[in-house]
Amino acid sequence: MKRFFLIVNAAIFAWSAMPGPALVGDEPVPPYFLSAERAKPLPQTLSPGKFQNTLQKRAYAAAGRLRPVLAQLPCYCWCNRGVGHRSLLDCFATSHGAG
Repeated sequence: MKRFFLIVNAAIFAWSAMPGPALVGDEPVPPYFLSAERAKPLPQTLSPGKFQNTLQKRAYAAAGRLRPVLAQLPCYCWCNRGVGHRSLLDCFATSHGAG
């Protein structure tokens, strides 16, 4: 039984160490992390109070609660190319997510 758990844990570790896909179909995928653990330390999001717009406030409040999830999502505005973002979380660590 111990051998089974060792094999399962080794398989999970190997899978989590694999890089994210470079393509989905014919489309490239922006950077993201395969796990929240790999994204640590997670950047803090900006305070919702910095924004006047209600929708922006709600978006930043949600982003603050979902930091580990956002680190595992790509941002399709391709901000990695211009400002070096590594996942969708980085957009909410700056005012970029407000746009």
